[in-house]
Amino acid sequence: MLQKFIEHIATPVRQRILPSSLFLLSLALLFCLCSGIFNNLFASVAKEYEIKAAFIPNFARFTTWPNQDSTTGQFIFLIVGNNPFGQAINPINSQEFYGKKAEVQFAQGWHIPSNDVKVMFISRTMEDELEEILKDIKNRPILTISDIKGFAEAGGMIELIERDESIHFIVNIAAIRASGLGMNYQILQLADKVIGQ
Repeated sequence: MLQKFIEHIATPVRQRILPSSLFLLSLALLFCLCSGIFNNLFASVAKEYEIKAAFIPNFARFTTWPNQDSTTGQFIFLIVGNNPFGQAINPINSQEFYGKKAEVQFAQGWHIPSNDVKVMFISRTMEDELEEILKDIKNRPILTISDIKGFAEAGGMIELIERDESIHFIVNIAAIRASGLGMNYQILQLADKVIGQ
């Protein structure tokens, strides 16, 4: 039952259909669940990366891209390095973002396979290559997310962190803006820390 609930809150919340208050309530519920309000309940039934997988599409829905209204192309989520999510990341494949069909792809290297890559999660297995990865994609309109320690300080955009047995995040708003992306202020308010304001 709880697994179905996690999948439910991770499904698309359509800003143009739902009232804004309900949209924000849905997001707030997700972050409350992940930040410890129901942490004791979740700890026994949900693995760390199932919760992190629920964060990723919601970050994308609160981010804006240049020319995002174009109806051509796909909306690709790229997992770089080993896939830590298992099947928990698969529900993204049934979603749409800004009118484009979403697809999760996987790469052991960091070279971008398509211009349609919008979101990149960099696995901990790529920590030794992190500096080179961020240098290679610097200023490109790709939302970068990772749980590598120090990711945001190194120039990544969103760093997932574990504290008090719950998941939190740090936002590097300077890196986001340098790439031509925009981020809704509600995300910044929910962040543990915002770098580069």
